[in-house]
Parts: sequence; C-alpha cells; structure tokens
Amino acid sequence: MNNVFDSLTVYLLLAAIGAGAGAFLSAGLYLSGSRRLKTCPPSLRQHLLLALLACPLLGALALVLSMSMPIAPAAALFAGGAEAAHCGNHPTLHHAWCQWHAPQIVLPGWLTALVSLIFTAWLGLAVRGVMRMLAAARRLGLMRNMGRWQADDGYWLLPLRRPLAFAAGLFGGQAFMSVGLREHLSHEQLAIVLEHEHSHIRHRDMLTSVLVSFLARLQAPRVARRIRADWALAVEQRCDDTVARTTGDRLAVADCLVAVARLQQDREPAVAGDHACHLLDDNLSARVTALLEEPPAPRRALVFVPAGLTTAAVMAALASGPQMHRWAELLLPLAAP
Repeated sequence: MNNVFDSLTVYLLLAAIGAGAGAFLSAGLYLSGSRRLKTCPPSLRQHLLLALLACPLLGALALVLSMSMPIAPAAALFAGGAEAAHCGNHPTLHHAWCQWHAPQIVLPGWLTALVSLIFTAWLGLAVRGVMRMLAAARRLGLMRNMGRWQADDGYWLLPLRRPLAFAAGLFGGQAFMSVGLREHLSHEQLAIVLEHEHSHIRHRDMLTSVLVSFLARLQAPRVARRIRADWALAVEQRCDDTVARTTGDRLAVADCLVAVARLQQDREPAVAGDHACHLLDDNLSARVTALLEEPPAPRRALVFVPAGLTTAAVMAALASGPQMHRWAELLLPLAAP
C-alpha cells in the first residue's frame, strides 16, 4: 500500500482502538479503586490519577508501535526466539513482515470515512483548546500590565476590589492577588495565601493542568470529569499540606481558607482562564476537613496496582502486535470491497 492517506487512516484506526482499550482499563481501575484513592496522601493521589489519565495515550502508542514491528525482533523480545527464524525460512512470501512498515490493510470506504470524521472532530477540539490557551495568555498579559509587581513577596498586586488570588503561567508561573483581598488579610494570612500559590508555581501545576485537560479528552466523559475533579482536589490539598508544614499550623491554614471564602461569598471567577490555579474552588469543605484531620500515612503499595496492570497491558499489546499485524494483512484485504 503506497497511499499515504490509507496508511495514515490505518494508524488512526489503530490509535483509536488502543486509546479505547486504555480508557476502558483506566475507567475500571478508577471506579474499582476510587475509595482507596481518597485515603492516599494528596501528592501520591495526584500522580496516580495522572497515570490513569495517561492509559489511553499509552494504549494508542503501544498498538501503533506493535502493529508496525517486524516479526523476528518481536519474537526475540517476547517469544524467546520461537519465531526468530521466520524471515530466513520464508524470504520471499513473508519478506514484508520482517521490516518496519505500516500495516498493509485495505479498509472499507465507510470505515475510512468514519475514522477521518473522528480525527477531524478531535483535531477541532485540540485547536479550540489551543485558542483558549492563547486567549488566557493575552488576559494574563493584560493583568500584568495593570498590576504592580511586589518584589519583596513575589506577586502581582491587581487593582481590583473583588477578593481573589491565583497562580497563572504555563512555564514561568507567577502569583497574583487583588487589592480587595490583601486589605482584608492579616500578615499571617497573607503569607499563607502566597505560599499556597508559590507551591503551585514550584510544582508547575498550571502546565500539568493543560496535560490533564488533553488526556481527559481520551477518556469517557463522565469518568474524565470525575478524575479531573479528584486530581484538582489532590493538587489543592497537596498545596494546603505544604503550607501547613511550612507554618506548622494546619488550623491556621483552614481558618485562612474559610476567611477568604467568606470574603468572596461565591466561587472565585476564572479571570485568568481555565488553566490558572485559584486559591478556592468547589472543594473547600473537603480541603478544610483534610486540614483538620491527621494527614494520611503514605501507601506506596497502591502505586504498583495501576502501574502493574498498565504495564502488563502495554507489554501484551507489544507482544501480540506483530501476530495481529500478520493476520490482519492476510484477512482484512479479502473482506474489503
């Protein structure tokens, strides 16, 4: 098959199948283990949730890679050399199977059209996301122009009466606070708010949130919303814990969050875009409750459950890909119109 469009369509179909299998795996892991995840420390929980979100992407990459893999190297890696002599025994009939190449599959016209439609829709969503990021960057630039840099504390002071605080910026994050919030905070509360936002910046949470948004589009919508919400809560609780360790007073951090919530009276507006980390969100009660309780003990063993299952699934795809490749090339062209 010399048609580049046909090869691209086959790869897109394989990527869609691999992503679907990965989404099914991550959804099953999340739904079966969501209660145990809630008992994990926030830092561990956020990494586990990010790993679950990455399962569809890993599945797509594994299937695309394996379906182009030659038979002999695959046999040497996964089958202990059982088929290592395949190419030597069949140099003419199976010569193409012993090289890296796109699957020689002729897809029916309706399937090609469906794959192209799905890819076009996904590409449209990606372009829309990029446009939203560019718009957020423009708003961020405007806020820096209207604000005053507070060099001693490392934040931009915005001339706004509405109380708000957030961290924004993908690669070089910066903290922002309004005059309307600063004038109502004590010196201790101001230090808590700034340490919280600087913790987001040190961990590059704004950049990671962009990655989370991208990976969530490969999941089932309802599962994606739940995982994203849990990830956002874990990130905020991790920052709360960081501030609590710095100040040595978890109760003071909880009191500060409640005080800011009373000033705002409702949810803080997303003035810097969806990928800024705001001081408050819809999970205030969960954050305050976590601060008032003893922090959970580390449960590192939980890392091996999703990691082990995901690794096994990826290795299975890599091991079986060349065989699926061979049978697909033999059978699917016969069924094509």
